[in-house]
Amino acid sequence: MTFIQALVLGLVQGITEFLPVSSSGHLVIIPELFGWEVQSTAFDITIHAATLLAIILYFRKDLINLMTNIQNPTSKKLIMNLLLVSIPTGLIGLFHKDFIDSTFKDVRIVLIMLVVIGAIMLFVDKIKMSNKYAINKLPMHKSLIIGLFQSLAFIRGTSRSGVTIIGGLFAGLKRSEAARFAFLAGIPIIGAAALMQINDFRNEGLGDLTIISLATGFMTAFVSGILSIKFLLKFLDKHGLAVFGIYRIILALLIWILVH
Repeated sequence: MTFIQALVLGLVQGITEFLPVSSSGHLVIIPELFGWEVQSTAFDITIHAATLLAIILYFRKDLINLMTNIQNPTSKKLIMNLLLVSIPTGLIGLFHKDFIDSTFKDVRIVLIMLVVIGAIMLFVDKIKMSNKYAINKLPMHKSLIIGLFQSLAFIRGTSRSGVTIIGGLFAGLKRSEAARFAFLAGIPIIGAAALMQINDFRNEGLGDLTIISLATGFMTAFVSGILSIKFLLKFLDKHGLAVFGIYRIILALLIWILVH
């Protein structure tokens, strides 16, 4: 892997992990467009670790507050909601990882899901919903519903943050609160995804990766990840998901034209 590839893929991971445009989809499409080999497991783990660190640092005050006030009923409820939202995704990942890895990497699936989720985002922005909850007031059964939405992210091109935000909106969360919940819920999911790749890393090793490539990918994913979180939270205070839906559909059409 060259320095430029590490730079581009790290940047793409950091931006698209948090914006609702699908990081996995972009990481399949970009190597396809440029004729690059799909990134190795070691690089995948590195850039996922970078985005995980970005979430933890950005929300460090929230996390410290949760841990230091764990007996507080509000903190207890939020912790329980974060655990519940992870259950569907965790179970599917635990028992169906090999099937998912072998089935959902096709570029055609990525393009279809870019359009489908993009259309849903446009639909969500058009309908009226009662979005009144903050994340620490969300009824616990609604967290499980959001978790079911989040589990769709195993399909490449979906966007974990995107479907989790959509699930949060349908569950009654305010837009910015749905994004915050999606980011916090990403901590165990992204961490688990990296851990599940450890065995593959042991088999593959570093391959052609250098320390410079890994460091470049890590730093670009980390910095762009923090900026993406900050941007989306501010953006959703005033705007909906429509612009991301339009982007996804246009991107899918452009990629379809280029690969045909």
